[in-house]
Amino acid sequence: MKRSLLTLAVVLALSAAAYQQFISADWLRVRRVDLTTGKWPRSKHVRLLVLNDVNATRQTRALYRLDQLMRVERPDIILFAGGALGDPAAVDFFRKMMGGLYTPI
Repeated sequence: MKRSLLTLAVVLALSAAAYQQFISADWLRVRRVDLTTGKWPRSKHVRLLVLNDVNATRQTRALYRLDQLMRVERPDIILFAGGALGDPAAVDFFRKMMGGLYTPI
């Protein structure tokens, strides 16, 4: 019984690590939402890019696609909503990644 629980714990830990490394870090979702307000004219559009749960220590397919997406979508504002540094070693990579993103605002 103890051996089975230990095996299950190891399998779950490895599965969680694999998920974080290969799936979660490579997930890029695009949503387009139109918000209207009486404070701005209908013709005024602002493109907002929200980054959340980056947690990457290296270049991933999602971050490569993010660079391509930014060239196409050309957001006016980038909002970083947190979740970048699951690992202290990721600080330099995060700074480099964010420094390469350009918006006019």
